[in-house]
Formats: sequence, structure tokens, C-alpha cells
Amino acid sequence: MEKDMKVDNIDFSMKQGEGIGFSASVLNKVKKFIEEGKLLKFDVDSEKRDEKGVMLTDSRYAYEEKLDRYYFKFWRATLVDDNAKQRIKQTNVYVNPSLYNYTLDEVKSMLRGGAVEREMLDKDKNAKMGWAQIDPKEEDKFGMPRIRFFTYGYSFEKAVNNYLFKENENQAAMIDAVNIVKKGGFAPMTGEDGNLYYVGPQVRYNDVDIFFSNMVKLKKAEKEDLMKVKPENKQGEDLNGDTSKENKQKRGMHVS
Repeated sequence: MEKDMKVDNIDFSMKQGEGIGFSASVLNKVKKFIEEGKLLKFDVDSEKRDEKGVMLTDSRYAYEEKLDRYYFKFWRATLVDDNAKQRIKQTNVYVNPSLYNYTLDEVKSMLRGGAVEREMLDKDKNAKMGWAQIDPKEEDKFGMPRIRFFTYGYSFEKAVNNYLFKENENQAAMIDAVNIVKKGGFAPMTGEDGNLYYVGPQVRYNDVDIFFSNMVKLKKAEKEDLMKVKPENKQGEDLNGDTSKENKQKRGMHVS
């Protein structure tokens, strides 16, 4: 690799990695590998901890002879939350050869079930606004659940309005909720039953995911109880398990 080409390759790789959120120590390892130029591909590991657990990353770079440069191909994210009940979650994050890429924090939020609203490049390299979320029903070539980018105009505000939450009648509270979920979080919302729930986007189905205050996900029948318009086949029975008073209390729901 020519000297000027190598400098350009290093500079861009540093900007790209910094935008994704990798630390200076990680990027220095990348820089060293590119400077040496001895390997056709190399991996760089890292970890990032927060108050809930740690996300491990394994980044793959590969040399393309025709272009005479190294490219950041993908990184594998492995989330290990401190809560022993949480299973390990993984996804592969494929890197666009530009500065439009998912960040470490965005992927961490997606692994925890959230979605993020942001700009990404389409096939024609035009910036498009949309929602990104991991789709457990779609896998990549390695068998990992894939991150999908939806551009059809998902609206969290419209989706959550199908449910009986007090925030639907309070514009300021709804703006706060929307701002939380756009960044990958779960918005605290109060049901008309007086219970606290956490709500996040379910972009693929134009719907929302709802959790009790202890972050146990509502079953189908429990979720339908919160709908403004109940499904016609809902007769009060549990379609996916026991919804007795004892079970609701166990799952985090206050029952008077």
C-alpha cells in the first residue's frame, strides 16, 4: 500500500470507528494493524460496560487488494447483562463504507429490545430517516438475528394510541415518551388501571411492546386487556397462559 493511500485509509478508519463509539485504545490497535499491513484480515476485541452489564465486541477488518485498502466489514456485539435471568444476546452489525453506521450505544439498546430512529444510507447512497430494530425472525448468514432498517413511516405515537394509557391525553407527556423511545429506551406510561408500564416500539408490526414495571413482557392476553378496541375473539380467557390474580401479581401487575 502506498504511503498516501495508507494515511488516507488510517484517517478514514479512525473517523469511522470514532463515530461508532470505539475508544482510542481500540482504534490505536486498528491503526497499528493497517500500518503494518501484514495481514489480509484482522480482528479487534473490546468491551463497554454500563450500569446494567457489559457489551463485548469483535470487529473484523479485511484487506481488498483491488482497492489497496482495509475495510471495516462488521462487528459482532454480545450483550451480557448482570441480571442472571437475562440470556446472552448477540447480533452482527454490518458496517457501511461511509460514516453512516450504528453506534455502540444504539446496538446495545437494540439488543435490549429497543429501537432507534436515525438516518442511514439507502442503496443509492441517499440518506433516509427510519427506525432500526433487531428482527429475531430474520437471520444473517451466520445465524444471528439481523438488524433491520424500516423506512415506511412508523409512528410510535399512533401505535401507542391504540392502548389505554393516560399519556395519550397529555401532549407534553407523549412528546417525552416519543423522545425516550427514539433513542432506544422504554417510556414509562400509566395505564387506566393505574399500573406503571414500560413501552417501546415494535416497528415491524406497527405496534408497541409493553412491559410491567419489573420489565416482564406482557403476554398476548394481558396486552389485549389494555387495548382501546378489544379483539372480537377476546372473551376474557387467557390465550397464552394463566391470567389469574396470583399470576398477574407474580408478573409485576398490581391487582386490587
